[in-house]
Amino acid sequence: IFTFNDTVTFSNTVFTNYIESTYSNTTFGSSYTVNLNNGSVHLLSLTSSTTISMPSPIAGKSFTLFLYTGSDGYTVTWNGASWVDGNSAPTVTGFPSKKDIFSFISDGNNWFGLVVGQNF
Repeated sequence: IFTFNDTVTFSNTVFTNYIESTYSNTTFGSSYTVNLNNGSVHLLSLTSSTTISMPSPIAGKSFTLFLYTGSDGYTVTWNGASWVDGNSAPTVTGFPSKKDIFSFISDGNNWFGLVVGQNF
């Protein structure tokens, strides 16, 4: 295991068996703020309608968010994320035991949200 506290450049290097850090949370209630220190893949189980707030934008940072639906009718409000089509945020899947997958990438000023897939 390597820990780097500065920028490291690799040339002609192949990484195999790369795994991103995951973070699972089922106790956040009606609001959740993404903390990238916890990992770049967040697994969230909705237990109510929730507001999800983005971290401070850093150019080149990205993360993936899995939303597991616990019950019908939960909604998500996105705080600090920009979406395609006039910034119209997607509606999360309303079926129990389903999941939606979203990916986010930052240009340093904004977080851009992408729907990877829904109703898995």
